[in-house]
Amino acid sequence: MYDYLIVGAGLSGATFANRMSQIRKGCSILVLEKNTYIGGNCSDTLMGSVPVSLTGPHFFHTENKSLLEFLLPYGEMVPYQNKVVSFVKGEYVTVPVNFSTISRIGVNPDKVIERLKEIFSMNQRVPLSRLLRDTSIREEILHLQKILYEGYTEKQWNMPFHKVPSGVLDRVPFIVGKEDLYFGDSCQVIPKLGYSRMITNMLMDSGAEIILGETFSWEKHHRLAKKVIFCGEVDSLFNKDIGSLPYLSTHFDISYRKESSEYPLINYPSKEVPYTRETNYSRVYNVQSSLSWVVRETPLGYIGKNPMYPVVTRASSDLYRQYQARALDLHKVVLLGRLGLFRYLNMDQAMEVSLNLAESLAQG
Repeated sequence: MYDYLIVGAGLSGATFANRMSQIRKGCSILVLEKNTYIGGNCSDTLMGSVPVSLTGPHFFHTENKSLLEFLLPYGEMVPYQNKVVSFVKGEYVTVPVNFSTISRIGVNPDKVIERLKEIFSMNQRVPLSRLLRDTSIREEILHLQKILYEGYTEKQWNMPFHKVPSGVLDRVPFIVGKEDLYFGDSCQVIPKLGYSRMITNMLMDSGAEIILGETFSWEKHHRLAKKVIFCGEVDSLFNKDIGSLPYLSTHFDISYRKESSEYPLINYPSKEVPYTRETNYSRVYNVQSSLSWVVRETPLGYIGKNPMYPVVTRASSDLYRQYQARALDLHKVVLLGRLGLFRYLNMDQAMEVSLNLAESLAQG
């Protein structure tokens, strides 16, 4: 019998396996992955020298430098500060919204900029929900919301804009100034050879046995280990017998083409355009070539085979808590990761949760 059975070979499962193997020397770990590859939703494939992901771009950003130190033994990291533009009214404008964006497509831009300078410090990142409470510029902010946020968000989240939780919208704040970086964290990097290679190295270093292409079944697998660390969709643990949790999926189209745009990542907020964004991985990894690897993303709603984004609403939270309680009743099951915890976690947050869980279980 193994000490730990980890369901899912993504970043969360690999982080837990690696850290637990450091804390409990000689513990036995089995990793079960339904896909035929390692990496989960962080997986990528080397196309020549370019790591190309078919599950969307991933940029590691954090204020917790110890997380970077944890990853460095498993893959060389290179600095990368993500810059995103949105294609609006025939031109490319900076996202998150900054003074440049406001000046180019905003209503009463001078008024808005002066008001932002009055109440916030320069380069402060301000949530959309906070700006909408300022009645003096509310109409101007609503204009920017409509052309930059609404179409993109409704396509991505498969629901009317007013029903999307404010926490989702606040992930892309306004910047009070001219800074044009998508993330504000002091540490921003990407693995030079991709996430799949890095996560594979983490699992190899843990000494875990890995089985790919096998879906976890409680009846078949739970007796294999003393503790099950479940990183998959928690409703699948119970065959979705009281309902399906809403996880959104996306279709990815990859092309190798001559790309005239200078931008590595372009958002398409217009409702008339079915896709949401394009990522030029050749530009992300600074590969000089006449052709580029470009991936286009089109939301599928709830029908895709690859669940990626938990849709947290009051109803889905209630359903999740029912499944969570049943998982706890199984005693040996611990939920982990974006899917298992039903939380929209960034990579650094997912790692922190996994590391803390390893420490907690080792002490227990």
